[in-house]
Amino acid sequence: MAIKFNGNDLPSYILINNIKDMLLPPNKPITEKVTGRDGNYFFGNEVDNRSIDIDYTIVANNEDDLRLKAREFANYLYTDAPAELIILAEPDKYYLAIAEGEVSIDEILSVGQGTIKFICTDPYAYNVSESVDTLTLDAN
Repeated sequence: MAIKFNGNDLPSYILINNIKDMLLPPNKPITEKVTGRDGNYFFGNEVDNRSIDIDYTIVANNEDDLRLKAREFANYLYTDAPAELIILAEPDKYYLAIAEGEVSIDEILSVGQGTIKFICTDPYAYNVSESVDTLTLDAN
């Protein structure tokens, strides 16, 4: 499994170990209790952010190379605003995501591992390419 973020392919030295995505984003039904009525009135759902956690491994030649590649990967992940995140298991869909918090790395010699938590403030998946339908009228 791999990802594409902000229009860029994943660097070749990054291995994706696991992707944890939500089946549905968190939602909370909006209801109101009215005296004398059984149950509540339903006024829709309030949908919260989607989070996608990605476990990764950086493979390097030595400790210095690992530090260099970790900095390059940090630049790959940083954006000022949510950007397109494509999980290549579903290459026709994207999420608008931004890396949240501190992306830490555990280093052992020339290998680094960690987890990236992407937050999707717009919790829905979108089609990568839009299709346009043409309406033709039959003159008969």
